[in-house]
Amino acid sequence: LAPGREKDEQIRKRFLHYARNMRMLEHPNIRHVQEIIEEGQSLHIIEDYIIGQTLSDCLRSPSRLTSVEANLSAAYQILDALRYAHSKKIVHGQLNPDCIYITSTNDIILDNFGKPPISYFRIEQTNLQHHPVYYLAPEQLETDAKTVTSDVYTAGVILYQMLTNRLPWSIADLTNPVVSKEKSLSQMILDPSLFNP
Repeated sequence: LAPGREKDEQIRKRFLHYARNMRMLEHPNIRHVQEIIEEGQSLHIIEDYIIGQTLSDCLRSPSRLTSVEANLSAAYQILDALRYAHSKKIVHGQLNPDCIYITSTNDIILDNFGKPPISYFRIEQTNLQHHPVYYLAPEQLETDAKTVTSDVYTAGVILYQMLTNRLPWSIADLTNPVVSKEKSLSQMILDPSLFNP
């Protein structure tokens, strides 16, 4: 936990909640927390080191996964990790390409189970094209509720993007992802075969 933030009891509680959730999950496609260390006011977590890149990085790269088979293999690994987490009563609630890693051996690793949903609504100018809010299930825009179906919705959006290199709807305004996401809810889903036969 960043120096100075450990004194904020709410941040400390959220950080511990995230670390404990991640520690409970032992699955080959989920990043594992090896240890939680509390030293006085300081909090540290030791996680598996991942050699690879995020799915966001892959989507921006010309050498990204291109075959339907490679994308489906990745999607199956994502869904298997979610199924396992859901069986432990843990919902991700913030799944997006920034917390999905593709290793050097093309294995998928999911990260960030249990992070606070408020981080979704930060507008970062550097990541407007793949902003996490685009992956939110519609009900999450209204409340903090995250359910198994929220994760399934998000996995569908991610698979669509992996196969077509675009979101399932047209995003006209990249300056405010929250407004764009709200507008997308009234749009038709674009047929993926228009962009990838």
